[in-house]
Amino acid sequence: MLNKNQEEAIDTAINKQQALSEVNKYIDQENISAREELKMAALGEGIYLNAYQMNKQFWQPKVSAFLDLGSQASDWAFNSQSKYYLVGAQVDIPIFNWFKNDYKTNEAQADYQSASLNTKYITEELQLSADVAKNSLSTAYSAYQTALKQLSSAQSYFNLIEKGIKEGVNSQIEFIDARNQLTVSQISVNINLYKVLQAMADVERETATYQLQK
Repeated sequence: MLNKNQEEAIDTAINKQQALSEVNKYIDQENISAREELKMAALGEGIYLNAYQMNKQFWQPKVSAFLDLGSQASDWAFNSQSKYYLVGAQVDIPIFNWFKNDYKTNEAQADYQSASLNTKYITEELQLSADVAKNSLSTAYSAYQTALKQLSSAQSYFNLIEKGIKEGVNSQIEFIDARNQLTVSQISVNINLYKVLQAMADVERETATYQLQK
């Protein structure tokens, strides 16, 4: 997926703060036109449309013209009496192929309509997947924000208990409980952070916005 040698080490370092600063951009991402499935569907639809338009034109008369210049002289005796020219025009109207061509036109139209519906279906399906991924990202980011607030509260509570321990106001059990709450809150922040990053990767995949390295 990274377009690298399979034995090459993968750099897992990531600027978390920079990634978090782009969350709203990912949530607002609406464009799914980069998806390869859409490009292929649009290409197929265009091919069927061209075939339909070509078949529709079978009723148009084909007009051709010709000009024939020559000489009837013998023994290379060219003169004003030996020259001749012949001009003509021809109109071709496919009257007797009407049923055959009409069937081909209807068939091409049906193929085009089917391809058009297929493109619409693929677009809606991919858009739905992208919307689900963005909603999941929004939910994950909200959970991360909540975890940060809980961590802030746990840190304040721990600082208060720690100060109370030094002053002999609080017990060791209260200190251990405050420390546990702080540790759990720190773990929760890290877990929710990576859920946000994972959700961002899902949005990248669904919208095909990730730039592959060459």
